[in-house]
Amino acid sequence: MAIFSLLSELHSGKTNWAIKARVVRVYKQPIFKIQEKIGTIEMVIHDSTNSCFDEGEYHG
Repeated sequence: MAIFSLLSELHSGKTNWAIKARVVRVYKQPIFKIQEKIGTIEMVIHDSTNSCFDEGEYHG
């Protein structure tokens, strides 16, 4: 899936970021929140291609 490809690209970048992605449901639509560990960077990605995600976490 594209979101995990994006996470892989971010994680393999030349940074020391600990990237944490949370998959949450908001209004029954999954939203991927990728947040830099100290909370200074937050990127929200709406993925309407797959609505069967339950809340979970991906640690890069």
